[in-house]
Amino acid sequence: MNFEIKLDSVSKMLISLFESVGISAYAVGGCVRDSCIGRPVSDIDLAVSCTPDITKKVLEQNNIKCVETGMIHGTVTAVTGGKAYEITTFRSDGRYSDNRRPDSVSFVTDIYTDLARRDFTVNAMAYNPSAGLIDVFGGIDDIETKTIRAVGDADTRFTEDSLRILRALRFASVLDFEIEQNTRRSMLEKYTLLLNIARERVTDELIKLICGHAAGRIIREYSRIIMFAAGSPNRGSDCKNCERLWHAIDLLPHDPDIRTAAFIIINCLKTDTDGAGEVNEAAADKMMTGLRLKSRTVQNIRRLSENFNNDLPDSRIAVKKQMSLLGAQFYISLLELRLAFCSALNDTCRCQLIRKNLDYVADIMKKNETYNTSQLEINGNDLKVMGFCNERIGVMLGKVLEAVIEQRLDNDRDSIIKYLTEYI
Repeated sequence: MNFEIKLDSVSKMLISLFESVGISAYAVGGCVRDSCIGRPVSDIDLAVSCTPDITKKVLEQNNIKCVETGMIHGTVTAVTGGKAYEITTFRSDGRYSDNRRPDSVSFVTDIYTDLARRDFTVNAMAYNPSAGLIDVFGGIDDIETKTIRAVGDADTRFTEDSLRILRALRFASVLDFEIEQNTRRSMLEKYTLLLNIARERVTDELIKLICGHAAGRIIREYSRIIMFAAGSPNRGSDCKNCERLWHAIDLLPHDPDIRTAAFIIINCLKTDTDGAGEVNEAAADKMMTGLRLKSRTVQNIRRLSENFNNDLPDSRIAVKKQMSLLGAQFYISLLELRLAFCSALNDTCRCQLIRKNLDYVADIMKKNETYNTSQLEINGNDLKVMGFCNERIGVMLGKVLEAVIEQRLDNDRDSIIKYLTEYI
């Protein structure tokens, strides 16, 4: 298999710049992995054989802005071409006393020692245009077999940094890879070390995992670890439909809010129901608090949860009323969420009704039909001129919108004014 490593012109320039003064420089980590897999490359990180103060000096001598983002760990960030490039000195790590970060690092001069400290073989490769691909731990073989494997001894890797347990699951979910047997064994033995990791970092990895292409499969296969990390360690045994419902996540858009909402709703379904069921709102709130989600995300998920079991409209007019009440984009997300759940449960009749609702929404928006007061051919200032007091303006706009939606009134200025004169 031929692999093309995709570096942009700036990263190639930076590598060439360091090599011109006798410093080894490589692209490392995710950009090399994603190039080999054929995925789009976003951030490009570099590793160099010089100390961070020399890195900074080389950049400044060439009029490249640099930021001291982690000098103690060897990292300087070059800002050029409108992008940021992390440049880190080759290093080996000392003891990890907190299961997260090394107590100390030692700067080294060879790339092989630097690669040996990394988490998984697919992330332990390096490349530069002159030396080619450096792969001493079998990363290419594992990409070809779609395998996540710890570099060296798995127990050591996960004891050093237990967040790597969730990173393994995240990569397996995002890339749709399997986890190598010994790596899997170690993860299942050591996942309680996740208690030593900051909640925000755990949540960040969980959300990335949930947004992966194989999220449903990974959650099913590693539910013990994932539920523990999510603060719901007993979930699964008391959920009649969890096995089927995890597949619903895979049917959803790769949007963090809607997928996290699905994950929380499945975790918080009441256990005495056979279908998708009712959501235990108190349990959902507790779980979101434990995950320390952003307030905007919590509000969005709470709304999805609260409206999850609403009766489905059965007409175009009723759909417009839901779009008016909830907002069009939110209503689409709600329908997509419910469709995923019903599809996972093979509820054909309900799926048909939800798809009909989605078709209505798409057609209403395509034809720019009125479902929001902002679309009315009259506004609050007009009502004020007509003599309506501030307290009544919102109410009257609502009455106008309702009449337009129900096709009792045309959305044109003269018709609306005539309609409103009845209330003056």
